Amino acid sequence: MRKALLTVAAIVCFSGGAIAATAPGLGQWAGRYSQSFMSGLVDGSKYRATNEVEIRPVDATSADVALSLSFFNGHSCWIEGRAKLEGNKLVLNEPEYENYEGKPCRLEIWRERGKLRWSDGDNTCKDGCGARGTFMEGSVPLRSKRRLPAEPLSGEG
Repeated sequence: MRKALLTVAAIVCFSGGAIAATAPGLGQWAGRYSQSFMSGLVDGSKYRATNEVEIRPVDATSADVALSLSFFNGHSCWIEGRAKLEGNKLVLNEPEYENYEGKPCRLEIWRERGKLRWSDGDNTCKDGCGARGTFMEGSVPLRSKRRLPAEPLSGEG
């Protein structure tokens, strides 16, 4: 009887391990993604700016995310929080941010055609941005993904 129980336990453990190893999870999202580009100021001068997205899985269905985006004339957007996996998207809901219509912030992040993409639909996360910034329809190349550093992105700076 004991041998039969051990055999069943081994089969269950092995099967569970095989399922866990092949199931898509947030581990494939983990990393810091970035893209540098030339931006400018109203006086005509140019400077190098960088957009960064960091995804740190917490468990099988949630991750801490941070986006730091740069825009013309030194404007920026910043948001961070705990996102939940909904289908094939990570969704960050930040009710304390609202758009001009009073809709709460909802930022969706997904992977598509070689890019990590994001959008807040109706500009619902605008409170996290300067005058020329937005979280609408952004992306960085998936190939830009790097291993997560020990320290997360910081909103200060």
